[in-house]
Amino acid sequence: MSSKARTQSILPAQPRRRLAGAKESVVYPAAVMTAMGMGTLSLGIVFYARDVLHASPSQIGLLAATWSLSYILGCLLLRPLADRLLPRHSILLAVVTMSFAVAALLGVDRLAAVFLCYALYGFGTSFFWPPLMGWLSTGIEGPDLNRAMGRFNLCWSIGGIVGPVLAGYLAPHDPRLPVVAAGLLYLMAATYILGALFCFDQLGRDDDAHRRAVERRGSVTSVSEGTPLRFPAWGGVFAAYVVLGLIINVFPLAAEDQLGLSKPSVGLLLFGRALATTIALLTFGRTTAWHNRGGQLVIGLLAFAFVVFLLPTAGSVLLIGLLLLLVGVLSAQSYANSLFHGISGSRNRAARMAIHESLLSAGLICGGACGGILYQHSGYATACRAAAAILVLIAIVALGFLFRKKHRVHCDP
Repeated sequence: MSSKARTQSILPAQPRRRLAGAKESVVYPAAVMTAMGMGTLSLGIVFYARDVLHASPSQIGLLAATWSLSYILGCLLLRPLADRLLPRHSILLAVVTMSFAVAALLGVDRLAAVFLCYALYGFGTSFFWPPLMGWLSTGIEGPDLNRAMGRFNLCWSIGGIVGPVLAGYLAPHDPRLPVVAAGLLYLMAATYILGALFCFDQLGRDDDAHRRAVERRGSVTSVSEGTPLRFPAWGGVFAAYVVLGLIINVFPLAAEDQLGLSKPSVGLLLFGRALATTIALLTFGRTTAWHNRGGQLVIGLLAFAFVVFLLPTAGSVLLIGLLLLLVGVLSAQSYANSLFHGISGSRNRAARMAIHESLLSAGLICGGACGGILYQHSGYATACRAAAAILVLIAIVALGFLFRKKHRVHCDP
C-alpha cells in the first residue's frame, strides 16, 4: 500500500486479512534486518573486541555472555513495562535502542564501557522478539497461524545466515566495519518500521486485543501438565546451546590463531552451520516420527558429543565445515525437541516458551563465558571436550529418565 487513502478504501472488504497483511509487511522485513544485524554483530564483536580493544579470549566470552544475561533479565524484569507498550511501539523502541547502543559501543575505547553498551543492547533486544512474535500471532489461529510463523522463522533464519558472512567479509578491511554495519541495519529497520506505521493506519485495529490479552494474563499453570519428555529435552537444549556459545564466540578465535583460517573463511563456515540449522528445523517441522520418542533425543545428544569432541582434531577446512554442518543439524534437533515437548499438552504455552528461551540463553552464556576462559587457559581442544562432556552427561541423565519412566509404566498397577 502506498498511501493511507488506499489502505482505508480496501479495509472494509476484508479487514482481518488486510490487517494481517499489513502486520506481515512490517514484521517480516523487520525480522530479516534485525536478525541480519544480530548475526553480523555476534561475529563482528569477536573481531572488534580482540583487534581493536585487545580483549583476551575470556573477556570476549564474558562480553558475549553479557548480551545473553541482559536479554534474559530484560525478558523477565522488564516484561511489565513491555506489556504496557503496544507491540508496534515496542519493536520500534527496541531497534532504536539497539542502534544507539551499537553507536555508543563504537564511541568508547574502554572495555568496561563496551560491556555496559552491550548490556544496553541486550535489554533493547528483549523489547523486540517477544512483542514481535506476539503481535504477529494476534487474531489468527490454525493454518493461518502455522503459515505466518513458518514465514517468520524463514525470515529470521535468512538474516541469521547472511549476518556472519557479512561480518567475515567486512572484518579483514577494518574490524570496526561489522559493528558499523549492524548499527546501520538496526537504523534501517527503525526507519522502515516508522514509515510502515504511517503508511498502514489499520495496524492499530488489534490494539484492544493486545490490551485484553495483557489483562487476562494470570499465574503460571501447574508444572505437571504435558509430556515428561520435556525435562530431558530442556536439558538437551541447554547443552546444545553451550556448544553454540562455544562455536560463536571461541571458534572464530581458534580458527584464526590455531588453524590459520581467514576471517571470510570463518564467516563462510558459520554460514554453513546456520544454513544446516535452518534446513534441519524446516525438516523437523514437517515430520512427526520423532514426537514423543525419547530414544532419538538420547542418540542425538551422544552423536552431538562425538562431533564436538572431533572438532578440534579436524585438520582441513573441508572436515571442519562438515563437522559444523553436523553441529547445525544436531543443535536443530535439540531445539525442536525442547520446543515441541516443552509446549505439548500445556495450557500456558507462553510460560513454557519462557523456560525454553531462558535455558538456551543460559547455555549461550555458559558456552561463551566458560568456553572463553577454558580456551585462554587450557586451549581450544579442552573447551570442546568440556562441551562434549556436558552433552554426554545430559544424555546419561536423559537415558536414566527414560528407563525410570518405562519401569514405572510396566510396574505401576
